[in-house]
Amino acid sequence: MVLYSDGEFVEESCIGAKLGDYPIIIDDIKRYAYVISGKDVLIFETTKGKRVKILHHDALVKGLTLTHHKLNSFLETGERVAWNLSDYSIENIHQFPVNNIAWIYKLESNTITLEVNKKGEHILYLIEGDNEDELQKLVALPSTISHPDNIAVGSEYAVYTIKNQLFLVPYEDSKISPSSIDITLIFGDALNSERLKFSKVKIVSDCLFAAHTIGRIYVWRNLSTIGLQKSNKHFFHAADNDICFDVSEGCNVYIGTSHCALARWNLINDGGGRWQSKEMISNFESPVHNVSLSLSSRICCVVLEDNSIIFVKTDSMTILCKGKTLLQSSYYPINKIQVDPLNPDLIISDTRHGSIQWMNLVKWQTIKTADIVMENASARKNYCSDFETVRSYVYLFIVTPAFIVTCEKRTCDLKEVYVKFWRRKTKGNNNLLLELEDIICVNEDITHLTGDLEDIPSTTTLESKGLGSQEAHCNAEFLTVDKKGFINVWKGDLHRFGKWRQDVQRNGQWQKTKVIDISSIRKKLFVSIHKSDSQSTNFLLWSTEDMNILHINNTISDLNTVRWAPKEYQEMLLVGSNNYIGCFNVESFSYNWLIKHSGLSLYSDPFYAFVYNENEVTFFDVMKGNELKSVSFTSSQFEIVATTHNNATCLTGLSNDGFTLLKNSSIVETNEEDARIEAPKTAFSKLIEINRKHTKEGQNDVVLFDNVRKAKKILEGPAFALAPISQLAPLFVKSCLIKKIK
Repeated sequence: MVLYSDGEFVEESCIGAKLGDYPIIIDDIKRYAYVISGKDVLIFETTKGKRVKILHHDALVKGLTLTHHKLNSFLETGERVAWNLSDYSIENIHQFPVNNIAWIYKLESNTITLEVNKKGEHILYLIEGDNEDELQKLVALPSTISHPDNIAVGSEYAVYTIKNQLFLVPYEDSKISPSSIDITLIFGDALNSERLKFSKVKIVSDCLFAAHTIGRIYVWRNLSTIGLQKSNKHFFHAADNDICFDVSEGCNVYIGTSHCALARWNLINDGGGRWQSKEMISNFESPVHNVSLSLSSRICCVVLEDNSIIFVKTDSMTILCKGKTLLQSSYYPINKIQVDPLNPDLIISDTRHGSIQWMNLVKWQTIKTADIVMENASARKNYCSDFETVRSYVYLFIVTPAFIVTCEKRTCDLKEVYVKFWRRKTKGNNNLLLELEDIICVNEDITHLTGDLEDIPSTTTLESKGLGSQEAHCNAEFLTVDKKGFINVWKGDLHRFGKWRQDVQRNGQWQKTKVIDISSIRKKLFVSIHKSDSQSTNFLLWSTEDMNILHINNTISDLNTVRWAPKEYQEMLLVGSNNYIGCFNVESFSYNWLIKHSGLSLYSDPFYAFVYNENEVTFFDVMKGNELKSVSFTSSQFEIVATTHNNATCLTGLSNDGFTLLKNSSIVETNEEDARIEAPKTAFSKLIEINRKHTKEGQNDVVLFDNVRKAKKILEGPAFALAPISQLAPLFVKSCLIKKIK
């Protein structure tokens, strides 16, 4: 085990989570996007997706505004923090005379704040003054407004919505007449009438755009003269579910749907909605959660439900890049986390439906995702009817140095479980590649899945009689446990087409008891905890060779966890219960030590062993049980794992709010690209990359002659119309990539 005895641990919590909860500010000139995440503001490049900086605050950030060289963060406490963007330092902090700031609205060059007072009233203030440090009250709105998105601000009036009603309220010094309208939709029992309401409103160019939960956009024009009337009302159907949207100054509406798509609607002509298929991007990896436009509307930022962030070029509706974020989302609760045995600095978890991810919590980024179910992303549950598309999801997985085995189910009543075997492959520095070897469907509910976390299995070959080729496979084994307590062995079999099978001659069940927990495999041994009807527990030591029980122990009556000790203690087994933590020697069949502790959970992997309660983590000596070091989280965590970064220990906790990291203060977050995800480059791809580096004016030290331009023209056009790569590559290489003579 590697432990940092010197230096303090610092805590970071939920950095980069909930990215789509507030409007995103995009700088068209520098091509940066400023995204709110709790108490932090993340800065992304909109051309490459690289995260440039994280700005930390002491309170929740409720809104942002951007000037030429300054970013203003408005905090929940009523403070405004001005950041100098040249060096990311704080210029000043100003306290406004309000109890709180709940939201920030941007209206042309003006900034409007929203305060929710003790009575629940929503009060809008205009920020004014030479130094923009004074507040002018505009209007007070009722307390029944459920979300700041239900308020839209104009130059002389505000509009708010309560369920199906819309209200136009003039400001205190405005001469505009108030008005209101009720949009009542009746669908009988097909939809939940309580959920039929407006979800978001926005005012642009004296027009009101209101999104309804049935997927409809309503538009009212000339509000200042006509108000909210039936005569100036238009609407169009953008989707069949709840939507999110943003509107450009030219009244183009960019709509994100639950069907994983972004569409652009042009409403300038008649307001009825004119849509063309080329103005749509579909097949995102998750439903769209938030849409934000830059001031010039040249760039659109899309946040998906899985916390992905995507930057889109609006004139061509093409994707510019994907931001480097951590896929931590309330839409997809994480069921399991495990440290990668091949990469002790990475954590693997399930993520959006049907995928797993490798995470670097020190960088707060998802390094790579793998599509396990291999299905198109499905729409979210219909808000108004609760209709949900049947989809597959990964609920169990085990990661070993050579393989990843996953178990997936369907969201319907079918009981089939699909067990998939993935071989891990390495190309260059990239050891995160997967190749699917076999899929086996079983009609049993698998509750536990385990394998060997330390050894890389040996490879055997079989010569094919027909073609004389050789097929290689290994002797790896995995274990599954079902609800009835049956333990089954899965083995590699190079004689089978699928390469894997369940060994029907090797399985076990002990006295028809249920399995509470099971360890990994070490030297063909594993341990399981069984619970009988009398509520007492026993742990059994098994051999995978013939599934014989080597030892039964019932010293502790309420066992719940069993793990092998770190790999330097090969014969040691760690067990935990509600009242005891112990170390058991599998060679002498006796306990080295037992310590009475209540309310502790046990964690052990090939690198670390520790116990923890909701907040405190304690590392201990495996052989003696003595305490080595203790650290604490400020909030409760229901699962904690340990990773290694630069020979130092980091602790990652998982709670209902997301991830929390405890790291040594000497570990500094960097934005360097992870070499493990770089794909090997061919000579031709390297040549194209070199040419791209010299495209900017003033940086091009390559002479481009006419034959180069001709070669570029040949590369234009659709892929199916291009010449073969065997012709294109020599032409491109022979073209004049010649250094200038200095």
